Amino acid sequence: MSELRDTLRAKLLATRKPATKEIEFLGETIELRQMTVGAVMASAAETEDSKQESLIKALIQFAYVPGTDEPLFEEADKDALMLQPWDKSFTDLMNAMTEMTSINFTDKKNDSSEISSSSQ
Repeated sequence: MSELRDTLRAKLLATRKPATKEIEFLGETIELRQMTVGAVMASAAETEDSKQESLIKALIQFAYVPGTDEPLFEEADKDALMLQPWDKSFTDLMNAMTEMTSINFTDKKNDSSEISSSSQ
C-alpha cells in the first residue's frame, strides 16, 4: 500500500470532535452534539413505529450538560419526554438537529427508504 494512501486514510479515519450547539430547551440551556454516522444510519433503518420517537432518541443520545461530557438524559427518561406538551422547545430542538446534521427532522415523511436532506 502506498504511503500517500496510508496518510490520507489515517486523516480521514481520525476521530473528529462533533459540532456542538447550545439551545434553550424547556426553559433550560442544553448542549446538543452532532449525530454520528452510525446513529444516522440506525435511524434510517428503524421501523415506522420507532421512527415516531426518533427526535426523543436523538435527544437522549446527543443532549449534554453544557460544557461537560455528561449526557443529560438516559433511556429511562424516554416516556417522561414523550409526555411533555409540544411547544417551541421541541420545534427549536428539531431545527437545531436539522442544522447540525442536514437531516430534516421537521419532515413528516422521514422514512427508512429516504432520509430527507435540508437544503441549507
